[in-house]
Amino acid sequence: MAAITAPPALLTSDTLVAANIFLGHMADHFRLRTSRKVCGIRFNTMSRMEAMSLALPTFDGAIDMTPFGDPSEPWDKAHAAALVDEEMSYWGEG
Repeated sequence: MAAITAPPALLTSDTLVAANIFLGHMADHFRLRTSRKVCGIRFNTMSRMEAMSLALPTFDGAIDMTPFGDPSEPWDKAHAAALVDEEMSYWGEG
């Protein structure tokens, strides 16, 4: 897994574990959003590695705006999904 590029002072051992969990939530949501449902069965169209490769730059962009663990942001599964949804809203542009 690639290293998180936040300034070292912002990530302690506790926040590093939390950031890893948050990245996992983001990757899971990328996979969910890109999956296909056929006859009620959901099929992933993206591997976990591909999802993580999309989650890392999205996470890096988010922590450029707000440091990870900042109490002004809810660093939970719902926030991870919101970041992914926002990132995917730009996919059709360009």
